[in-house]
Amino acid sequence: MEFIPPGKHIHDLLLEFEHHKIPMLIVQGKRGGILGLVTVDDILEEIVGPIFIGSRKIEYVKKIHDRLFRIDGRAPLGQINKLFDLGLPEEYYLDTVADFVKYMLQKKPVGGESIEIGNSTIMVHETTVRGIKNVNLIKND
Repeated sequence: MEFIPPGKHIHDLLLEFEHHKIPMLIVQGKRGGILGLVTVDDILEEIVGPIFIGSRKIEYVKKIHDRLFRIDGRAPLGQINKLFDLGLPEEYYLDTVADFVKYMLQKKPVGGESIEIGNSTIMVHETTVRGIKNVNLIKND
């Protein structure tokens, strides 16, 4: 096993994988404790997004409460528009919910920011370095 410090750049991690010819690296903290594990798959997903093997169905929407739904930022905007009857015209059909929210806010979103769409509110719930991970959709009617 090879140990790496936290915060190492993806390019450098790929070089480590190539150099040592191993499928995983252990992230070691300043005091010697183990912080985690990084695999080649982790790096690929960070670069290109989720990797699916076979025909796994993706669950984009999780019902939290009667009028509150957690939506994966990767969810296709057209599907979410139809599912929740948001009434968005097709010119707003960016690829994903995350793309739409970022477009509407005109900046990199942070948790808690929201937009109003008809009788619904879309609030950024969780973000990552790459963008929006998920949002909450609140039906206001």
